[in-house]
Amino acid sequence: MDAMKDLKFVIFAIVALAVAWFALGGPSRSNTTTPFIGGVSGNEKISGTRTYEDRKDISDELDKVEADLNEIEKELEKARSKTEASIYQGEIEIYSYTKAKNTSPDNEYIRLRVSKKARDRINITGWRLVSPVSGKSIEIGKGVYLPYSAQVNPEEQILVEPGQEIYLLTGRSPIGISFRINKCTGYFEQFQNFEPRLPIQCPKPIDELYDLVEIGGGISSDQCIDFVEDLDRCEIQINSVPARLSGACQSFITEKLNYNTCVSIHKNDKDFKGNEWRIYFSNDYELWRKSREIIKLLDSGGKTVDVITY
Repeated sequence: MDAMKDLKFVIFAIVALAVAWFALGGPSRSNTTTPFIGGVSGNEKISGTRTYEDRKDISDELDKVEADLNEIEKELEKARSKTEASIYQGEIEIYSYTKAKNTSPDNEYIRLRVSKKARDRINITGWRLVSPVSGKSIEIGKGVYLPYSAQVNPEEQILVEPGQEIYLLTGRSPIGISFRINKCTGYFEQFQNFEPRLPIQCPKPIDELYDLVEIGGGISSDQCIDFVEDLDRCEIQINSVPARLSGACQSFITEKLNYNTCVSIHKNDKDFKGNEWRIYFSNDYELWRKSREIIKLLDSGGKTVDVITY
């Protein structure tokens, strides 16, 4: 249907140009031996001398034709842009871009948001961010669904889900990978600086302790409980553990309160998986202009998903 409308528009444009040509003299202009160029005809015996009013009328007509041509070009550009629209347009959008103006690659990022009405999962590996202004282009790579600390994490294509948010960060990942956050990733914040800061959502140490007490962990002494109650969530104990605490209590603090153990215990919890991806481009320089910028989000086929300007 859109193609038919575009065709009708082009036909209308051609007819309009034909009318304008006839208004300017049409075939009769061939009787003159020299084209009329803002002055007097080259054959005044046939066409006569052009008056000022005649020249002004023709100039006005030419201006009108030029304006019409410009409008036609705009409409054709709109028609062309429709054919470049991605099937994911409306399902993923550039949600926030204020941090794209940051001049530090470690603090420069763009946020995407997946519509809650989007299809089940969308593979964004191979998608690109492109600036028609600067000519810069960067591709979204692979990521890790469930990262582990101090070990190699195999990367996979990134499939995002309805309602998720995606941070596309210019700089390098503090842990060396792009990843999906989870209930335990707050532990990474203790020794690394993330921008923006990771959510601190780990279970409280005292809650973890009570779970062990309930299953006969042998760590129910008041001294142990009092000490653990003062510990912050998402932090391993880096100071020495008081000798007054029982061996079982000390083992709990040093062996259970860390990222990998948190994952092992909670990875099957309903609220374990986070609703956010951190995807890094590993650039040592900024990507986007501070102002007068256009950024397009393109799918793997080069079709436009979304575009922002600032």
